[in-house]
Amino acid sequence: MWILQTVLAVLSWLFSWRYYRNYLLLVEGCQIVDPEFFNWLKKQDFQLPPRDIVLCVLIRMYKKKEEILSIFCITDGTYRTMRSRARKRLGLDDKDLDIFLQKELK
Repeated sequence: MWILQTVLAVLSWLFSWRYYRNYLLLVEGCQIVDPEFFNWLKKQDFQLPPRDIVLCVLIRMYKKKEEILSIFCITDGTYRTMRSRARKRLGLDDKDLDIFLQKELK
């Protein structure tokens, strides 16, 4: 029984690492596409997780909600939660995330 648990634990770790590594690759690609955003992030000293960084870059690229849902393979509810968390991590209490990322940050 403990062998099965060990195998499942290793598989779970491998899956989570592969999942995280894919986000890191996406972040590297986003840094090439939008270096201005990454420079701003460094100056502000925000510690955004890779998923939030990719979301912000996609919003800055004027991607529609449906495109973002497809890229992340998530539901509308998860998308709203991601946006809310990213807005809080960026310190945007009452500001709209899209307007801030697309217009004010440029």
